Amino acid sequence: MILIPVLNEEKAIGYVLDEILDLGIPRENIVVIDGGSTDKTIEIARSRGVRVVSQEGVGKAAAIRAGLRFVSTPYVLVMDGDYTYPAAYIIDLYKKIISDECDLVIGSRVFGRESQKILFKIGNKILTTFFNILYGVRIRDVLSGMYIARAEELKRVNFEMRGFSVESEIVSHFANLGRVCETPITYRSR
Repeated sequence: MILIPVLNEEKAIGYVLDEILDLGIPRENIVVIDGGSTDKTIEIARSRGVRVVSQEGVGKAAAIRAGLRFVSTPYVLVMDGDYTYPAAYIIDLYKKIISDECDLVIGSRVFGRESQKILFKIGNKILTTFFNILYGVRIRDVLSGMYIARAEELKRVNFEMRGFSVESEIVSHFANLGRVCETPITYRSR
């Protein structure tokens, strides 16, 4: 199952969904969770035949929590709906979580880092270094918006953080309980 949190992504969501569908992923395995878009995001997503649901509350954590209600598969992939994460990496992430017996696989933005603003790169580097020391893991991108997890364990996350800091909460949850892995991915400009 693929969850895509969105808020006013009319310029990107069609491209994101088309890339996913071109991989052969069935429409019924894609859920777009809308955070109250005021543009044509919902209309565009529905035109692709995928499920679109509205979240309760605000923020990305609320969106993921809302989307998890529709997950019945053993694994769930979360990716931002802003077209910065190439859908082609979905296959790599899935293979990694199966073959390496990981509980969480992060799509680490190793390629295309020049697409990130310098402030975000510095902040992510500091936070990632902190996580590696605190949890004894060796990851390169704790704030990536593309990752796959064991669904039942992701449903146990408290989702207390708001906004994009939810990724750090998810990584800390899995670092405490299971094996966190990563695979390098490309990051595109927004």
